Parts: sequence; structure tokens; C-alpha cells
Amino acid sequence: MRVRVLERIQSAFRFVESDYGFTLIEKSYDSKSFGNVIVKYQSNDVSFIVCRDRFEFYSLFIPVNNAKVQYNDFSILEFLSQKKDYEKLTRSSQRSLRKFSKILRRHFLEIITLFKPENYEQFRIEIQKTLDEKKRVFLQRYGVK
Repeated sequence: MRVRVLERIQSAFRFVESDYGFTLIEKSYDSKSFGNVIVKYQSNDVSFIVCRDRFEFYSLFIPVNNAKVQYNDFSILEFLSQKKDYEKLTRSSQRSLRKFSKILRRHFLEIITLFKPENYEQFRIEIQKTLDEKKRVFLQRYGVK
């Protein structure tokens, strides 16, 4: 099972290496934790991590120059105003690997461009404003002070 899951993920995200020059730097399978998987790719600007946690797929983007910060696929697609694809990702907690990789492939160039040195600081500021506003609305809606 381990090899099959890792191979499927690597196959689904082969475009990351072939089209965008990322390097596969880590892969792991944990049979004791429901078969959780991590496949990590890296470029000069950003690490891209594909995770399978209890059969749910998600991804993280981590700037190489600031490993303390992580951005998930949901927040980035929402930031890019890709509402249709954001909703497709959130519709099902059991996302199919094929659909998941297809959505990310469609926006991958736009996403990784956000992490280029000339763009990252502005992106960081703007996405933080977006996240702060979502938090404010949430707290206001539910009466939390």
C-alpha cells in the first residue's frame, strides 16, 4: 500500500518537477497514522508539500526564506479569487487525488509566482489583511470579543 500511495501522489504532481523545475526532497508514509503521507518538493523560492491525512488531501506552500509561515491551498485559492476552484476543494473532505492535482495544476504558476522575491512581501501583506478581515467577520458574526 505504501508504495502505491506515494507513487500515485508523485505521478499526479509530476508536473511540479517537469514543468516548474521543483525537486522532490522528501517523501514519507506512516502506516501507524492511518497511512498518512507527505511528499515535499522545493524550488529556489518555495516548498510545496502534498499531504494525505486520514485519506484527505491538502497542500502547503512555505516560503524558503521564512519556514515559520505556511499557506494552505484553500487560503491561496481564495486570495487569488478562484472561488469556483476553492469551492470544489472544500466541497468534499474526501478529495480525490486526480481532482485535487488538476485544480492545483491549473493555478500552479500563479501560486508560485506569489513566492518570487519581488512579489512575496506584497503577497504576505495582502493575504494577512485578507485573513485578518475573515477573522474579524467570524468573531463579529459569532459574538466573540
